[in-house]
Amino acid sequence: MNFSRQVAVFLFFCAPGAGLFPPDAAAAQAQVLPELQIYVGARSVVDLSPAELVESFPELKKSLTVAPDDAGLPAILQRVGENVDAFFRYLPNTTSVEEVRQEVRRSDGRVVNRTSSKFEYLMLSGSGHSVGLDEYRTNSRGKETKPLGPASGFMLTSSCVWHLVHFHPRYQADCRFRYLGRTSKPEAHVIAFAQKPEDARQVGQVGVWDPDLSGQKIWMLIQGLVWVDPRSFQIVRAHTDLLAPRYDIGLARDSTEIECAEIRFAGVEQSFWLPREATITSVFRNFTYTNRHRYSDYRIFSVETQEKIIPPVPP
Repeated sequence: MNFSRQVAVFLFFCAPGAGLFPPDAAAAQAQVLPELQIYVGARSVVDLSPAELVESFPELKKSLTVAPDDAGLPAILQRVGENVDAFFRYLPNTTSVEEVRQEVRRSDGRVVNRTSSKFEYLMLSGSGHSVGLDEYRTNSRGKETKPLGPASGFMLTSSCVWHLVHFHPRYQADCRFRYLGRTSKPEAHVIAFAQKPEDARQVGQVGVWDPDLSGQKIWMLIQGLVWVDPRSFQIVRAHTDLLAPRYDIGLARDSTEIECAEIRFAGVEQSFWLPREATITSVFRNFTYTNRHRYSDYRIFSVETQEKIIPPVPP
């Protein structure tokens, strides 16, 4: 089935590095940039009542003990921020096996396109001073590649660790936070967060491949919940969504569910919590796009070179 002949609208999602980085402090002042005006006044998960939280996240009904106030939040954010800073500073270059399942459904639930693929997934760390990672995918022959994208009728997604950026000490001031309480199964602190349009410095992009929008790229802000291990203060799970639906372009939802696992590398004293599974779901006009990423066999990535000296042949 040639899906591209039926629907001329596709999405692809870029890492935050492709988004907005104000060049100086003046660009991050209280006046909201025009591209972010649509998010001003949005009611986020931070503002929900306990009853509304349970309605949006039914799993919290039985497991969450609601906190009476935010008294413990600053200490938790400090510990989480230290861990996130250490993650981006010290994570070695890693490789893993990534399985990607992509699916497109109509509003009536009928599947119109589905595919799966497998890659060698590389995460390359920065210089130690930047906050972010570069990612690459290679096939079984070592050639750089990526999952199917808009040209084939699918959504292209990237940067499954973006949620961590908002908890980095450098960027916590860009968000509103609320301590919701603790869950029993699994045992975790639950924190709600939402980006502030007037302060946001890490902004993602939604690229829309649509003749009507002329390839327009939309800046997006997010909100969500994170589950924090009470002993290690590592983020073990995250749920994110748009700060506000983008009905102006037909994007009603763009949510991400991430589960992390503790990974230890041989010869490295520090352990790291890396994505084990990530599910991205976008509802765009009359279609639901779902990408499921599963990661396994994490290893340190290194490039070995060999030099062989051949002695000259005597005449």
